[in-house]
Amino acid sequence: LLCYTYLHAQDVKEFKGNILPYGPHHTLNLNLQYKLQDNLRTYIEGSLIGERYTNRENTEKLPAYSLIGTGFTYKPVPNIETFVRVENLLDVRYENINGYPMPGITIRGGVDIAL
Repeated sequence: LLCYTYLHAQDVKEFKGNILPYGPHHTLNLNLQYKLQDNLRTYIEGSLIGERYTNRENTEKLPAYSLIGTGFTYKPVPNIETFVRVENLLDVRYENINGYPMPGITIRGGVDIAL
């Protein structure tokens, strides 16, 4: 699955014509899945987030960044799925909001139960 978003959100009030803060112009997401067995899948996903302004005056920006993640899902029975995922596999240092760093490599696991 490949998704691309182009966003051009402008301020229509106080800073007319300026780009709204924290909305990247370009976002690209890619997700590739592979079925190892009927109930076992693996995937790799990536995101590219473009630079974005951090203030309404459009004088400061956060840089673009890219992330890669991977994981496995296992579905032992129809209504239950277990998962293990690794996010930010390359330990990229980035901020979604200026001054608030996001976590490095993160490993998550869990169970999804559909009722």
